[in-house]
Amino acid sequence: MVLLGKVFQDWLQLYSRLHNMNIKEVDWQDALDTAWFLEKYHKEVGWDHFTINYDKTYNQVISSITNEDEQVLVAKEGDQIIGVAWSLCMKPFFSDDLMIENLLVYVDKDKRGGMAGPRLMRHIKKWGKARGAKAVKIGTISEINTARTKGLFRKMGYREVGSHFMTEL
Repeated sequence: MVLLGKVFQDWLQLYSRLHNMNIKEVDWQDALDTAWFLEKYHKEVGWDHFTINYDKTYNQVISSITNEDEQVLVAKEGDQIIGVAWSLCMKPFFSDDLMIENLLVYVDKDKRGGMAGPRLMRHIKKWGKARGAKAVKIGTISEINTARTKGLFRKMGYREVGSHFMTEL
C-alpha cells in the first residue's frame, strides 16, 4: 500500500510538472534569466579552466533572438527556467544542405529524469524541419550523466556517429 502511494505521488508530481512546463523560444524578458541560468551549466560541465563572462553570455542570448539561424529555447515551470537548449541552423562545410547543430541541452539537476530534456529536443527537431534541415546533430560535450544522456538520445531516434575529445592548454 505504501509503495502504491509513493508511485501515485510520483505520477502526480510528474503530471503536474508536465502541465506546468512551457517550452518556448527565449525572448527579451527571458534573456537575463537565461544568461544567469547558464551559470549552472558552466559550474557543472567540468570546464573550470574557462571563465564565465555574463555580459558575453547575455549578449549572445540577445543576438539569438534576432538571428533566424540560431535558436535558444527555455523550459519553464511557471516563471522558473529549468532547462535551456541552444542550436544553430547551418550548412556543413562540404554541402549546401542545412543541418541543425545543437550546442547544448541542459536541464537543472533537480529536474532531470522528467520531460524537460525530451521536450526541448522535440522542439529542436520541429524547428529543424521547419527550416528545411536534413539532420540534427546533438552530442554530449560535458561529463554530466554521459551514459544516461546517450541513452536518451538513442531512445529519441539518434544514432552515435563519433566522439569529442578535449585537452587543456
